[in-house]
Amino acid sequence: MTSPPQTRPKKSLGQLHPLGYALLLGFVVMTAVFGFQTFSNFGQFGKQGTFAVKDCERSYSHNSTSHRRRSKSDVRASCGGTFRSDDGSYVDKEARVTIGSGDAPSDDGKAYVARLIDADVSGLRLHAQRYDGGFLAAFNGDYDLVNRERALKSAGMASGGLISLGLGIFCMAGDWPRVGAPTLKETWRGVMGAPSRIAVLLFLGLGLLGLVGFSAAA
Repeated sequence: MTSPPQTRPKKSLGQLHPLGYALLLGFVVMTAVFGFQTFSNFGQFGKQGTFAVKDCERSYSHNSTSHRRRSKSDVRASCGGTFRSDDGSYVDKEARVTIGSGDAPSDDGKAYVARLIDADVSGLRLHAQRYDGGFLAAFNGDYDLVNRERALKSAGMASGGLISLGLGIFCMAGDWPRVGAPTLKETWRGVMGAPSRIAVLLFLGLGLLGLVGFSAAA
């Protein structure tokens, strides 16, 4: 008599290898960072308004502590002007925004920053946000630009992180792929536990929905 085929016990998220936990944690951190950048670049953490530029001068990033270490990538435009909130409740005629190449609403950020410094940009209006204190104000200053293009890129990366997280859970919980592993269908139904399957479907669904939605908005 032939013995019946042995089935592997179903695995749940609580039975993953420590290396699997580390990998999944990396995906979580990546998704959280890009998700935070998405909301920040969309202007969701401050009071949105219009910054009317008066003049700009050359400045350098905080990492440029000496003349020898300064490079073109360190150059920023420190612009003074007037900030007016969209609802008209706040006006600051002494506002100042520091714009780096990565903050610029342009594909060529370095050229944009150079134009701000060298050209007459008086009257230029930029979409900006004002922080009401907190660590964002300490890190970015009281004002920061709202950058829809950067927000969409960050959203795409966050969506990719969710998809990677879903796939990572499937591979770790399903122990797939490996030599002699069951088929994809058998792994899904026979090896993975219900909580793992729900987590995979949730993260994959959110990630794909985000990619489709933000791609359409781009």
